[in-house]
Amino acid sequence: MYRFGLLSLCFCFVLPFAAFGGGTPDPGTSPLMADGGDADLLPDNENQLLGGVGSNRGFSFGDYVSDANDGLQSTVGFAAAHRFRIEVPPSQSTLVVEIFDADTGAGAVSGAEDYDHDAGTGWFGFVEYSLFNPSGAAAAIITLSAQDCDPITVGSQTGCDAAWSDLGVFSVGSPNPGHWTLMVRHSDLAGGSDDYNAYGVRAHDGDPSAGGTEFAVYVNDYLPFGQLKAGDSASDPGFSTTTDFYPYITQGCAFDVNDWDSDDDGDESLSILPPRTPAAPSMLQAFGADTAWNQAQITDFSTDEAARNQGVWSARWVAGAFNFMTAYFGDDDTVDPALPPTPPGNGAEPAASPLENAIRLYLPADGSRFFGERGGPDDSVVAPQKPWVSHEYAVISGPDPLDINATSRVRVTITVTNPTALPLQFSSTTSGTELIEAHIPTNAGQTVYVAGSPTISNAGAAAANDIAESGAGPWDLQFAIGVVDAGSSATATYDIDVSPSGMSTIDITTAGAMGTRARFLDGTCADAGGGTSSCTFGGLQSATTSFGPLCALSVDGGTIVPVELQTFSVD
Repeated sequence: MYRFGLLSLCFCFVLPFAAFGGGTPDPGTSPLMADGGDADLLPDNENQLLGGVGSNRGFSFGDYVSDANDGLQSTVGFAAAHRFRIEVPPSQSTLVVEIFDADTGAGAVSGAEDYDHDAGTGWFGFVEYSLFNPSGAAAAIITLSAQDCDPITVGSQTGCDAAWSDLGVFSVGSPNPGHWTLMVRHSDLAGGSDDYNAYGVRAHDGDPSAGGTEFAVYVNDYLPFGQLKAGDSASDPGFSTTTDFYPYITQGCAFDVNDWDSDDDGDESLSILPPRTPAAPSMLQAFGADTAWNQAQITDFSTDEAARNQGVWSARWVAGAFNFMTAYFGDDDTVDPALPPTPPGNGAEPAASPLENAIRLYLPADGSRFFGERGGPDDSVVAPQKPWVSHEYAVISGPDPLDINATSRVRVTITVTNPTALPLQFSSTTSGTELIEAHIPTNAGQTVYVAGSPTISNAGAAAANDIAESGAGPWDLQFAIGVVDAGSSATATYDIDVSPSGMSTIDITTAGAMGTRARFLDGTCADAGGGTSSCTFGGLQSATTSFGPLCALSVDGGTIVPVELQTFSVD
């Protein structure tokens, strides 16, 4: 089952300004512990590593993307790849993208290799790494054939086995701001590629130490993780592997966890924690079977009075020995890939790469440390800093709780929180497109928007204060709040008069697709002075964040206020 529990993880929003992000494994300066070959296994040798399986290894080995016979590579060809997004802020002199242990089998001696795995037929196939700028143009592409770690000798590469390397090509001067893409493809369509490549990814400004700047790395696609060692318990007992990542929940009241080939062997666990609630949501769901998709849903992380749990969640997935899998998270409108597409099911297995509408899964932030198989007292797995939007209400006049036959005035507060080291940019006027929007229902006359009540509170140097009101019920509000400075927050408020006519629950904000939402430029493209962004069109597309719709806020009709009886005398 999916088992939820509290984890020894740090979710703190460290201010002033923590580093932008990191990568995996162990993006800090301490060395990753290697197992030294089959004769000297350590329980943490594979933790936090990602991976890919050769295109001809077999569909049952967990890599839904790379398999060339039944997986995505069989239908979409070259496009079938694992993609990592890298958030590059403006005015950077250098972008360096590094892969840990980029080779497949280069360090093998007598069949032993620290991280990769020979299926027993010799080392075959190749892995291709491609870097694309925010506009989608290729910046560099390099292919490593089996056991190849030095295809070129220029740049800063000195070897890639069991080490971080930019492979001599993934160092870019004056990079365009926005979200870059590293594409990793495992293939040999001619046949024979059956090995396993474990690797890590990180990005920085040329200085990977604590003195440099790490750039956040995320996947909004398929996440490949786990372990594929020999599977021979006599020579290789195998160990569970732990992978920490951070789902960035930006909308709705629920989200889906989808996994391929999770193969519960009694040693699987998944712990997911929201950012601002001490207890994890409850969910019971069996792990998937061999060569099958599985879905479970996280729900009930908002209340009627407040939706505060959007933002960066924390997830720790422990995969059993010799188990490798593919996972992706989706919003609650996505289909269930574990169900048949025809009634009574509503499912469809993913058939695209990249995957549309997947939830971003961020890798651990700069400064993380991971030492033990299941985590230990010296661990410090740090969440990346990302902005979030919340809303809540309070009764400011009239009965509280609300009463039938009485009117209470309710104030709704929308808050944009920016814990990052970079500004966020909203439009300065409501004629722009980066706005906060709220829609207020009439509820058959039980809710009435108070005209002229909206306010904006933003101390940013480039803050705006433009509000648009429209509609005679239902009502539409737009807030242009300008720039939200690094390490600060901004609020927008408005009032509603609520007059319950019965005991039923009343939504005071619109539910569903028209719910409260926000749209802004993230720190990779925001202009701190509120002016025109320096990003190109492609950069602006990737840096535009849509937050919401948020869960609807609602009130209860409350108690009945007795009506005073009057007496009359008849002469």
